Amino acid sequence: MEAEVHPQPPVALTEEQRRARLRYMGRWATGLLIAMGGVYILTRVFADLGPWVGYVRAFAEAAMVGALADWFATTALFRHPLGLPIPHTAIVPRKKDRIGDSLGRFVLTNFLSRDTLSQKLEGYDFASKGVAWLLEERNRQLLAHQTTQSIPRLLAMVDDEAAQRLIRQNLERQLQGLEISPIAHSLLGTLTQGEAQQELLTEVVRIASTALVENKEALRERLRKETPWYVPRFVDNNLAERIVERTEAMLRELNREPDHPVRLQFAKALAQFVDELKQSPSFAERLEQIKTDLLTSPSVSVHLDSVWATLKANVLEDAASDNSAIRGQLLELLQALAERVVADARLHAEVNAWVRNQVLDLAESQRQHVAALIATTVKAWDRETVIDKLELQVGRDLQFIRINGTLVGGLVGLLLHLLDGVLG
Repeated sequence: MEAEVHPQPPVALTEEQRRARLRYMGRWATGLLIAMGGVYILTRVFADLGPWVGYVRAFAEAAMVGALADWFATTALFRHPLGLPIPHTAIVPRKKDRIGDSLGRFVLTNFLSRDTLSQKLEGYDFASKGVAWLLEERNRQLLAHQTTQSIPRLLAMVDDEAAQRLIRQNLERQLQGLEISPIAHSLLGTLTQGEAQQELLTEVVRIASTALVENKEALRERLRKETPWYVPRFVDNNLAERIVERTEAMLRELNREPDHPVRLQFAKALAQFVDELKQSPSFAERLEQIKTDLLTSPSVSVHLDSVWATLKANVLEDAASDNSAIRGQLLELLQALAERVVADARLHAEVNAWVRNQVLDLAESQRQHVAALIATTVKAWDRETVIDKLELQVGRDLQFIRINGTLVGGLVGLLLHLLDGVLG
């Protein structure tokens, strides 16, 4: 399959190059007019050399007429010939406002219409161009770096108070709409299942053992107050010791035996308690009240107000870091995006369609502004600027018209002289 060959765009000339070419062609056209005048004079001086001199004089005479006529026509477009205010001359500077409006409408109608742009963009593969660019690691690095570097400037444009207010309002709305009961029920449900239940009971046993050891004296004192006055103190002490020992022994058994009856009873009671909480309207109301109290708490309010400042500071710190996490994530995202577009033909087509539509929508929304800009720009130019800019664009071709007029006029004069000789 032969490679597609794209025509190379013409090389753009500088303004100075255009001026030089215009002067060169102007000298040629004027020189040709002068030459024809010289030939005409010579034919008048040497008229007796022979009949052929008449033919040369007819050519030169008609060539001068054609040259002068075309000089007048091309000059009248931009200036008054010889400075004389001849009607219908200096057309361009007199009509520059109308020219500006017409040029704007011309561009609007022929270049910026949606149908015209759509046809031009239809076969252009934006996705392939973009993917090929993104697959180059240095391009991804450049784009990620520039994006990260622009973060401080973008954040500086943000109104901190407005951003904080927006974040606070959204957080409060999200928290107000959050149902606490299902979350609490889920957490409580984990306490009645598997190892979590056993770990809870083990923790309860540990707390009970610690409390028992730390409160032996209080137990003795309590037992002494509860027993009759005639019971000897040593009996109270022995009884308290036996209660503590038996209780400690039972707690050790609970720790050693996962299937201990007390553990099973505890699990059953805990499950029943959780079920009752789940079905209790008062429990759900209490949870909602706790949530409301938290949201109206001064400490929570201060925390919500600091979210934007904290987030902004963290982002700025990361953006300035040599090992920016944001830049790393951007690099991964760009590479993944490029690879996915390559692998997914449907996504490839969707990217092309999206870019095409964005370009068309942008052109559609700005086409009137572009036409107005062209018109106002032309209107704002002074007369000499308009003449200079248009002459640089078409002046060289106008000099060709003068040259052609000289030659064509000479040929017409020669033809008429021949006819005059034949018919006379």
